[in-house]
Amino acid sequence: MCIRDRNSFEMYAQSRLIPMLRPALKHVFGVLAERSMVLARLYQWSDLWISGGLAVLDSWHLQSLGATFGEHFYGLQRSSSFGRRRQPLSRMAVALSILMSVLLPAVKEHLDQWYKEQGDVWRTTLQQRARSEAEAAAGPPDGRIARWTHRVNQLMEFLRTRLVKVYPALHASTSAVSFGYFLLYLFGRTDFYSPLLHLQGTVVQRVLPSDVTPMLTLTLTLVLWLLLLPGP
Repeated sequence: MCIRDRNSFEMYAQSRLIPMLRPALKHVFGVLAERSMVLARLYQWSDLWISGGLAVLDSWHLQSLGATFGEHFYGLQRSSSFGRRRQPLSRMAVALSILMSVLLPAVKEHLDQWYKEQGDVWRTTLQQRARSEAEAAAGPPDGRIARWTHRVNQLMEFLRTRLVKVYPALHASTSAVSFGYFLLYLFGRTDFYSPLLHLQGTVVQRVLPSDVTPMLTLTLTLVLWLLLLPGP
């Protein structure tokens, strides 16, 4: 790896950019929702709207600039290997980047939020067991549709309880692997900053002066404005 391509600080900073933007965007959404009945109705799904908008933004940057929004913001670009300049990403590389660098992190963030809302796993298990015992004592519901609905609800509750149980171990495992990759990358033992980039076979390198294209002034101005926007 060339010294000028090492970008540990920029890679860490870009990984924190979107999580920093989300609260600011949600605050802006809330302020606008107070002035519009339509936005007020959509505000309960604000997290999904924001995730969708950021996914579209990242997808556009990947297709047009060969980097996610956060990577481009910090002067980084993607390539199949270090030192290759001005090589546009293939359609397959763009599709994999959108899947693994945009959609999967968004799903993980929503799962993290979902798990926090579930509360303590043991309390959840006890509540589910109490409901099951009460339903068993009451007997099966009458009617074909009612029985089918009852079975679907039981299945969903079973899956939810199992996911609540295994999610901490799953979260710890993925975090440990990501941290391991970060350390290996920091000490120059691997070219890949994360396991997802390794699966894609994609490295992220600094943009050199010879690679610079006209900057997205309007986009960067908007981002800086959101970052400087006072909190609620």
